[in-house]
Amino acid sequence: MKKIILMIVMVVVLAGVVDAFSCGDTVQDIEGNTYNTVQIGDQCWFKENLNVGTKIDSTDNQTNNSIVEKYCYGDSDANCITYGGLYQWEEMMQYSEIEGAKGICPSGWHVPSDTDLKSLVEGQSSVGCETGGWDCSPAATRLSLGGTSGFNALYGGYRHTTAGCLNLGTYVYFWSSSPHSSYAWVRYWRSSADTIVREYNVGAKLAGLSVRCLKDIVILPTHTTFTSEETTNFSAVTL
Repeated sequence: MKKIILMIVMVVVLAGVVDAFSCGDTVQDIEGNTYNTVQIGDQCWFKENLNVGTKIDSTDNQTNNSIVEKYCYGDSDANCITYGGLYQWEEMMQYSEIEGAKGICPSGWHVPSDTDLKSLVEGQSSVGCETGGWDCSPAATRLSLGGTSGFNALYGGYRHTTAGCLNLGTYVYFWSSSPHSSYAWVRYWRSSADTIVREYNVGAKLAGLSVRCLKDIVILPTHTTFTSEETTNFSAVTL
């Protein structure tokens, strides 16, 4: 009997969580910054790059010190406001190695995996179009600012491990939560093309790239087997 009531309570609570948010609503991070969201296929994404944390100098490495740290392109606060923060992989992941970790995203959201990004990109072109080069036309156009997807990517550049900040206005780079040795899988594209690259070479974990958060999928319980006694008792319960 207790198991039945507990299951019902769990379903009601989880359903309440699901119903409380509808993709297209706004979301706040831990600092109160507000982000728009957009439904793309079966995924719900931030429409802006994450911009949370304390700015540090772009010549320094971000550290595991219980403070979320970020870079602003060229050490300019204005660039963080426009393009969002730039994060090293471990800082973004909050020092987890688990694909799909929450990282620095708000509760109920996570850092997209390589598979999540593959679904996003191929959904704007064709299934199987990612082959390791400049692929999946016209996905870059559709995912950039003003594109039909509503993802609205901006060409915010990145923070190189040794050469400072590069490619503002011409390239966009997004982390995944999927590691590859001392690198991680990324997606990037340029303003002069409508194709996208999947690779890890640019994704040295000490580089600083942009982050988009993806909504968690809540799976509700669908089946539980009860004893005949529990079923009889349940039929007499009124909630």
